[in-house]
Amino acid sequence: MPQSDMMKDTNDHPSLKPPSAALILENGKVYWGQGMGAKTSNIGELCFNTSQTGYQEILTDPSYAKQIITFTFPHIGIVGTNNLDVESNKIHASGCILNQTVHHESSWRSDSNLDFFFVQNNTPCITNIDTRQLTRLLAEQGAIKAAIINFGEDKVSLDLLSQEIDKWNGLQNLDLASVVTTLDAYKWSENIWQLENNQYTKKNNQSFNITCLDFGIKQNILRNLINSNFAPTVLPSHASFDSIMKTNPDGIFLSNGPG
Repeated sequence: MPQSDMMKDTNDHPSLKPPSAALILENGKVYWGQGMGAKTSNIGELCFNTSQTGYQEILTDPSYAKQIITFTFPHIGIVGTNNLDVESNKIHASGCILNQTVHHESSWRSDSNLDFFFVQNNTPCITNIDTRQLTRLLAEQGAIKAAIINFGEDKVSLDLLSQEIDKWNGLQNLDLASVVTTLDAYKWSENIWQLENNQYTKKNNQSFNITCLDFGIKQNILRNLINSNFAPTVLPSHASFDSIMKTNPDGIFLSNGPG
């Protein structure tokens, strides 16, 4: 990495390997680390999560759209990944920050590893970061705009990313619900996960029709509605009154979402 490309106030990197990723804060501070996942860059708002597992559900939760998630637990990735533990059909977070790289996952339900999961979803990740120090900074300062880049062995200039951070206004006034909402209406029939079958079962013939407006709905909310004897029909967030009434609802559910 050329010295001219390094911005001021950089932290000491804990790895003996040369850095292959960087996290740039809006104040110009740079955290150097090891790249993981897709070799790309994204702008987003920093946030943190203290969960020890459930990282797939967190990353695929539409509520995290345009956010870069800092996990405080150091061993994220220990149970690998699978096609079941998701809240939507893709990662919605703009990036991920981890303390350590997990090289060996261990779970009878694991199909792959976290690195490949990031690659599949074109999401950059940086590891070897003091995530607890970063979390303290977030707790003290509140929302922080940042850029994350996994550049691998390529030579990069961080100046352009810093300029992109300055141009971005943050999450305020962003209509993220229109970004994450479904484009088409659909019916949901998948019930909660069954341990004995290692799968989500189907359940039909519910007693009550419920129409869900999708502002960033999680699949587990729909599964629990099914389990509570509701038959969900999911509509886009901008659905009209007439299209809602055509579903013949016994009730209307407004989902949570980003922002």
